[in-house]
Amino acid sequence: DPSMLKMNCIRESPLKQGVRLTVADAAAINADLLPVVDSFKLRHFLNCNFEQTVNNTLWDFLRDQHGRICAAICWDERDNFTSLFCLPHQVQELVEKLAFSSNLASETQGDVQYTSLFGSLEASLGDPLAAALRAHGLPVASDKPFETWALDTASAEWIAARRSLDVPLADGLSEGVLTLSDAEFIDSFWSYRSSHSIRTITECIANRPSAAIRHTDSDGNVSLVAWAVTRIDWSIGLVNVTSEFRRRGLGRRVVIRLADKFSACQPVPDIVPADKHNHPLYKVKPFCYIDPDNDVSKTMHQGVGFRVRPSGVRWIKA
Repeated sequence: DPSMLKMNCIRESPLKQGVRLTVADAAAINADLLPVVDSFKLRHFLNCNFEQTVNNTLWDFLRDQHGRICAAICWDERDNFTSLFCLPHQVQELVEKLAFSSNLASETQGDVQYTSLFGSLEASLGDPLAAALRAHGLPVASDKPFETWALDTASAEWIAARRSLDVPLADGLSEGVLTLSDAEFIDSFWSYRSSHSIRTITECIANRPSAAIRHTDSDGNVSLVAWAVTRIDWSIGLVNVTSEFRRRGLGRRVVIRLADKFSACQPVPDIVPADKHNHPLYKVKPFCYIDPDNDVSKTMHQGVGFRVRPSGVRWIKA
C-alpha cells in the first residue's frame, strides 16, 4: 500500500516553515527559477509527477523585490533529503530556514551517523553549504561528488539502442518490472545501503517506473538478475546485474528499457504553457548520477546515448 509506505517514511521536517507546493508556485518556479538554476532534479520534480511532489515535499522560498521566487529549499519526507535550488550566494540565506532541531531522526550508513542530508546538489553549492553548516555547529560527515549524465535522444547511439529492444533475450530470461518483494534483495546489493535505504527502494518500486530481467532455471525457479529503478528525483538508479549474469548486456538492456518509458512523461499543462511543452528546459529527459570512478557505468551509459553534463552534483551529510 503506497500510502502506508508514505507514512513509514515521514520524519520531522527540518524546515522552520515548510509549505506544500501549489500550482501557482510551481508555475512561477518553472518560469522564473528553473531558467536560472537549470536543475534536472527541479525540472523533474515539477514536470514528471507533480502530484507526488505536492504530496511528499515541503518548500520555502526566497523572493526578489518584485515578489518573484528567486531561490527555493525543499525537504522530501520520502527519503529525508533536503534540496537547494539556488545560486551559490543564496545558500546561506536558505540554510537559515532550517531548524537544526536536536529532535531530528538520525540515519546511519556504515560508520557514519548524520541528521541532515542534502541530495543531488549542484556542485557549486557544496562549499558554501558546508561553510553554512559548520557555522551552525554541524560538521560535514560525508561529501560525495557524482557526475550527471543525460540522454541525448537524437544521438545515433540511442536510436540504435531502442532498436536493440526488439532483439529477444536468451532462453530462460524474461523482462518485466520490479515488485515490492524484490526490495530487500536489491537493497543487499546497493553500495550506498543505509538504515533507511530499504524504505527508499520500496518507495521507488511502488511509485515510479522500473525495469527487471528474471531468469527461470531448468527446475522452474525464478530469480531476479538485472534491474533499474526511477529514483524520487526521477533519475535512473540502482542499476545492477548479479555476478553470474554480467557481460551479457543485461545492465544496458534495463537502462534502455527504463529510459524508453520516460517518453510517456509530459509537462503538466497548468505548470508549463502548451506552447512551451517542447522547450528544452521543460522536456522530461532520462538522466542519472554516476560515481566519477565508475568507468564501467560511464562507458555503458555513453554507449546508449547518455552524455555527461559540465556540472556535476554532490551528496552532503552532516
